[in-house]
Amino acid sequence: MVSAMSPMPGQPARTWFDIFIGSYSAANEAGIHWLQMNPCTGQFAHVDSISGIENPSFLAVHPSGAWLYSVSETDEGQVVSLLVDRASRKLRTHNRAATDGAAPCHIQFAGQDKFLVVTNYGSGSVCTLPLGPDGRIGEVAMRVVHHGRGLRPDRQEGPHPHSAMPVLQSPWILVPDLGLDQAIVYRLDETTGALQPHGSIRTRAGAGPRHAAFHPRSSCVYVCCELDSTIVCYAFDRAQGRMVERGHVSLLPPGCSAAANTAADIHVSPSGRFLYASNRGHDSIACFLIGENGELTSLGHVHAGGRTPRNFELTPDGWYMIVASQDDDRLHVFSPNDRGQLRPTGYTYPIHRPVCVQVYAPGE
Repeated sequence: MVSAMSPMPGQPARTWFDIFIGSYSAANEAGIHWLQMNPCTGQFAHVDSISGIENPSFLAVHPSGAWLYSVSETDEGQVVSLLVDRASRKLRTHNRAATDGAAPCHIQFAGQDKFLVVTNYGSGSVCTLPLGPDGRIGEVAMRVVHHGRGLRPDRQEGPHPHSAMPVLQSPWILVPDLGLDQAIVYRLDETTGALQPHGSIRTRAGAGPRHAAFHPRSSCVYVCCELDSTIVCYAFDRAQGRMVERGHVSLLPPGCSAAANTAADIHVSPSGRFLYASNRGHDSIACFLIGENGELTSLGHVHAGGRTPRNFELTPDGWYMIVASQDDDRLHVFSPNDRGQLRPTGYTYPIHRPVCVQVYAPGE
């Protein structure tokens, strides 16, 4: 028999994973949650929750594990630094800074982790903020504003940058803009935090690019398009900061209409062999095999376990996937097999309106 903390056959022993959950919640509600996951069983234990932040809808955990950063997705956008106090097992608010924009929806580290880069969905802008050695956030270093509109007047009446993805070992930041049907590339000045527009590439009209995932070993980047439920594969030239489209695939089964679905999140497995993306409406995780040249072959779909699977994350060892079902108030845990297919573990955890999952593995 396998004990609660014994590794499964073929799985190395390791410590618990830290799991940080963001949500849509009022400031007086517990909106950010710190859980720990047993890496041998996939089960959760609650560590702490914190209130005081309105709509902490997207998080980023510092590579040191000492600090956690959250957006406050409101008309008066903010980012918040939190201390992850492991001695007391408490989350503590550290400081706050304005994003100079409305409805910030994504936050990530850039410039060797000396800056945060934040997308303001509501006001159509991207900003950088410096980080001090104590983890505190400084005032906005630079803000760039997008202009234009897309095909759909209901969702693309103006620019809506939805994420900003730093390209590893390069000065580039990739920003999919849902409102403009463009993936825009910026060059980051790692000294000042300045963003210089470098180039862009258009998706199909009405596609609504949202999030992106880079392959860990090839030049491929995969962009998840929310409005037409597709993934577009690009070759990204890290030397030149240029993108070339290689093709696109549907996130839905044949005969399923994209009109009743919006795509959300996308991740490549740590092995680089598989790609996953979430569907809201169809309420599924689409699974793909990644070929030698980056091409995607569908492995089918798995029900996400609940309604509106907005965000999900794979553990660094690739053994588990944690899915945040926004409209079921619950996390669901899956286990990928060696063929990339997902198996529900049966483990769930109640969280009010969860919309972001961030995993931190000590020592990795």
